[in-house]
Amino acid sequence: WDWDLITNRVCFSPEWKSQIGYRQDEIGDNYEEWRSRLHPDDLEETLQRVRESIAGATQGYSAEFRFRHRDGQYLWISHAARIQLARRD
Repeated sequence: WDWDLITNRVCFSPEWKSQIGYRQDEIGDNYEEWRSRLHPDDLEETLQRVRESIAGATQGYSAEFRFRHRDGQYLWISHAARIQLARRD
């Protein structure tokens, strides 16, 4: 998925949605869709890594956390991300 930090719009791929049990039209394009599915015990540490990456403290980050599937079960996710500056004309 891609997250535009200026508009706060998130584009989740159909594959990502499918992996957590949803159809394309069932998840909106906003950050809260991702954040709300993090396991409560993993929430703060994962969000801290995201904040540090956005602030430029790191080039990117990786994390493992539990993520809620549509059926209510939590799956372990290995996640890696990087900040990429997009050119705005």
